[in-house]
Amino acid sequence: MHVPLYVDVRGWRILVFGAGSVGVRRAELFLEAGASKIVMAAKEFSEKAVRLAEKDRRVELVKLVLPGMEDEFEKLAREADLVVIASSSPQANRVATAIARRTSRLVNNATSAGDGNVVIPFRAALYGGGVHVAVTSLGATGIAARRVLEKIIECLEGDRELETLYRVMARLKEYMKKHIPSAKDRVPLYFEIERDPVFAEHVRRGREKEAYERGLEIICTRIGGCH
Repeated sequence: MHVPLYVDVRGWRILVFGAGSVGVRRAELFLEAGASKIVMAAKEFSEKAVRLAEKDRRVELVKLVLPGMEDEFEKLAREADLVVIASSSPQANRVATAIARRTSRLVNNATSAGDGNVVIPFRAALYGGGVHVAVTSLGATGIAARRVLEKIIECLEGDRELETLYRVMARLKEYMKKHIPSAKDRVPLYFEIERDPVFAEHVRRGREKEAYERGLEIICTRIGGCH
């Protein structure tokens, strides 16, 4: 069973086994997310991998062959926070995955998702990056998973009501966290505001200012005045 998580990888050390197109895409993903070091270990390196290493000092290329250099790979894996398996050799990938799993590291097998313990889904951000959506088939079919994500985006983009709800509730939550310290007291208020017919009508019509003011009115009534 997989548990969906969003993980902050800033400062992480990532080991990528394989330096073809898939390995490079994974390396670029983690670099963009703030990883402090990417070690790409492979028998040979694609031009893209070489250019990436030349462009970004965080990327190190290490010549490594599996089977044959298991001890060297295990040392690199133990130094990593996450290991990505992405070579074109099924045999080498099986060896690398077994070693990485043995070291109790997080393992993303980009070639066979079920062999690792981390799946990297197709992702999208909506409403100015405020709402994130991720879809995975757990390796069954990336084509279908990507199409599902496209359908979700198509459904949600341009939905004025949902975007208004997101923006207003985010502002109200920020306000409540400053003035109502206890989460136990805040949570019922979130739902009370959402169910309020006046608030709901403002949201439905995309009236952000009016919806926010109505939310504040409800909050102030419950806490005996606002500051």
